[in-house]
Amino acid sequence: MNKHIFILVFNNYILKRLIFRFISSINSLKAGRYRYKWSEVIIRPCVLIAHNYIDDLKLCLEQRSFENNYDRRGNSSIDSIPKIFKVAMKTKSDLQLIRYLADHYQDELVKQSVDQRSGYMSSSIAFININRIIANAAKFDRFDIIDYLLSRFASFSQWDWYSAMVKAPLSNNFELLKYFVIECNNNGGYDTKQMSNHKKTVLDNAALIGSIEMLEYVIDTRRQDLQQSTMFRYAIQGGRMNVFKYLLKKFKHRLAVERDHLLEVASAHNQFEMAKILMDHGVVANYSIAMANSIRNGNLTMLQWFHDHGDGFKSFLNTESMFYAVINGDFEMVRWIHCNTTIEPTTEMFDTAARLGYLKILRYFHANFPNTNCSYEAFDDAAANGHLDVLEFLNENSNVGCSIQAMNEASRNDRLDVIKWLHNNRSEGCSKKCMDYAARNSNLHIVKWLHQNRTEGCTTDSLDHAIFNEDLEMVKWFYQNRTEGSTYKVEEVIAQGNKELIQFILTKNK
Repeated sequence: MNKHIFILVFNNYILKRLIFRFISSINSLKAGRYRYKWSEVIIRPCVLIAHNYIDDLKLCLEQRSFENNYDRRGNSSIDSIPKIFKVAMKTKSDLQLIRYLADHYQDELVKQSVDQRSGYMSSSIAFININRIIANAAKFDRFDIIDYLLSRFASFSQWDWYSAMVKAPLSNNFELLKYFVIECNNNGGYDTKQMSNHKKTVLDNAALIGSIEMLEYVIDTRRQDLQQSTMFRYAIQGGRMNVFKYLLKKFKHRLAVERDHLLEVASAHNQFEMAKILMDHGVVANYSIAMANSIRNGNLTMLQWFHDHGDGFKSFLNTESMFYAVINGDFEMVRWIHCNTTIEPTTEMFDTAARLGYLKILRYFHANFPNTNCSYEAFDDAAANGHLDVLEFLNENSNVGCSIQAMNEASRNDRLDVIKWLHNNRSEGCSKKCMDYAARNSNLHIVKWLHQNRTEGCTTDSLDHAIFNEDLEMVKWFYQNRTEGSTYKVEEVIAQGNKELIQFILTKNK
């Protein structure tokens, strides 16, 4: 990074405010992940570990500040102990951090609890915590952590070797898998209850990662796992053609056991070649699901093949099929469905194409289905999402029009270009919310334009938003140009702590 440019940018008051005002929304667009405020970060051990804020993590754990907080689902403990260890392993944290966590959670990892039914002491809490940690260490190929925890808690007697063995193939470490298979076989080996508690078997995970070597080893040493396995399913899910063909050669009889839903799995994971092989072997499917999966994945070749080769497929193409194609913006899929079926688009499909900006699909619908039209929501949503080309097309080819929400939502999304277009080409106008939204977004350009060109005005929310955002330039503008005022009390402004804003508000409230 150029330090000189960095200093110039961050010494500019306006640029700095803009950057930090929109940084969370920019991150959301780029990364698609939840954004945390710092006040949220420092009470979330997993987030701190993931970003290597180790000193802040230690402070968080020592203060135990996260334990009285609630997540969005109402869970009292945001980060469980196994989850904290799991994130540390996933982010390749060193053994030093694991030692620290083990020291910190010593009591939780080894303490006993009273079984309410029997009155006997049991290590149920420790059983859950320590064994989930070991299983995740197996998954992430952290034998250093496994060795450390087994040594540290050598007196612990309820090791769940089976769960660790099931996860071991995911490490792609054959030696680690062999270690847990041996331990599992030497310490009970087969537990029907344990197996029923897992969605997958060790064989399933070996198939998922595509390791024939692991499959052969486990089958030789733990043939009892075959009964519960669904190796074909996970070979398909993982796209492992080598394993898929191996299973057909060595365990073809398993197809009769697993055949239900295999074709749906193949279509869901876009495994066209495997789907064809399954059909050649007489595997049937829920046709509507298989075809819907092909459409969702945008795989027109697979859809055409199903349509041409499956007796039950043709009747399962329906309106929903075309709707999926529209949502994906898949023009070729939409056209193929139209040309090969009697399905016609609905008003909802017109609206969806407009909302998502798929002008090519919209033109096609208009040209081929003149008796079906869109609703005003098409106009409103296209405006909200900034699709000017769609607005122009709808304005020329539809008489449905829009509502005041078109301009309001354009303002909410900072689309001055759309606001101007609507002002010049439509008569519906907007409401006071239009300026309120612009003020909330600290978009003074839109606020000024609306003030100069529209008559709807705003509510007290506009100045309230400006004060809340500590946007002094906008606050001054509203005091100079609008009369709606604010519901803020002087003491509330003082509580925000912005000296320049406080000074200005005090001068206006003498």
